[in-house]
Amino acid sequence: MSAETVALAVGDVRRGLVGALVRRLGLAADDAAVTVEHWLRTEQAGKPCHGLVRALYVTQSGEFGPYDGRPAPGPTRVRAGRLHVDGRGHLGYAVVQRLVERGCAEAEEHGMCVATGAGVYPTGALGDWARLACARGCGVIVMSGSPARVVAPGGRVPLVGTNPICVGLPTRPHAFVCDASTSAITHGDLLLAQHAGAPLPADAAVDRDGARTRVPGEVAALLSVGGSHKTFALGLAVELLTSLGGGVPGSPRHDEHGVFALFLGPDTVAEAGPVLADRLAAFAETGARIPGWESERRAAAAGDIVQVSRETYEALAPLLRGGAGE
Repeated sequence: MSAETVALAVGDVRRGLVGALVRRLGLAADDAAVTVEHWLRTEQAGKPCHGLVRALYVTQSGEFGPYDGRPAPGPTRVRAGRLHVDGRGHLGYAVVQRLVERGCAEAEEHGMCVATGAGVYPTGALGDWARLACARGCGVIVMSGSPARVVAPGGRVPLVGTNPICVGLPTRPHAFVCDASTSAITHGDLLLAQHAGAPLPADAAVDRDGARTRVPGEVAALLSVGGSHKTFALGLAVELLTSLGGGVPGSPRHDEHGVFALFLGPDTVAEAGPVLADRLAAFAETGARIPGWESERRAAAAGDIVQVSRETYEALAPLLRGGAGE
C-alpha cells in the first residue's frame, strides 16, 4: 500500500456515503448516519481496517441488503441488568450502538449489565463503541463473532471468526481501550491489501492447501495471532461466548453471529479510577504505548478532515459522488 493519502472533508464523506447506503441498500437514514459516523471516527482514530474501506465491503460484496428501511432494533430488557438484542435483518453497526447506549444506562442503574446479541454483524471496531461507554463513565468488556475465517494450527478449513476482544475503562487523561482481534490480521486488513495489491504480513494467512501465503488473492483463511493453539483457543472462547444469545459457532452465515458484553457502571469503576490513572501514567513514562491513548489523541486532532489512502479514495470516489445524487 502506498504512503500517499488524500484529505477529505468529513461533511462531504458523510453526505455521500449516507446517501449511498440509503439508496443502494435501503438502510434507514438514521442507521446509515450511525454507520458512516462509526467509519469516520474509526478512520480518524488511525484504524483504517475498520474505517471507510468497509463502505466498499458493505455496498459491493453482495452480502448485505437489500433492507426495507426499518430502523435497527434496540435491545430487550430480559430482567434488571440483562439485555438481549436480535439484529437479524439489519446492518450491525446501529444495532451495536443502541446496545451500548442501553447497556450503559442499565449499568448506571444496576451496577452492571450482561448483554447478548444474535444476528449482529458487522459489529465494526469494538474500540470505538468502548469509547462511547467510557465517555459515560462506564467500563465495558465486549466481544463479537463473525463468519468463519480463521483456521486451527495446521488446518486448512476456517473454523472461527476473527473474534475481537475489547476492554474499555474510563481512565485519565484518556480512556484505556484495548481492542484486539484474535486473528493475526483483521478481515479489514485483508480488504485493504486487496485494494492496494500489497503483500500481507508473514504468517497471517494460508492458501487452499494450508501453506502460508502473503498474496491477498490466494488467501483461503487467516491464522490466529502467532498461529498458536493458545490464541486459537482464545478465539474459540470468544466464538462460544458470542453464541450465547442464539448464535451458531463456526457458521458461515451473518445472521448466526452476535455479541457478548459486560457493562460496568460508574460506581463499579470510579473508586479504582485514580489508582489506575496513576499507574498508567507511570507505565507511559517508561515509553510504553497505552492502548487507546494515541487513537484518542489522533481522532481529537483530526477535526473536520479524514485522511484515507490513495487506493481507498479512488475506490470510494464513485460511491461519494453517486451517494450524493445518484
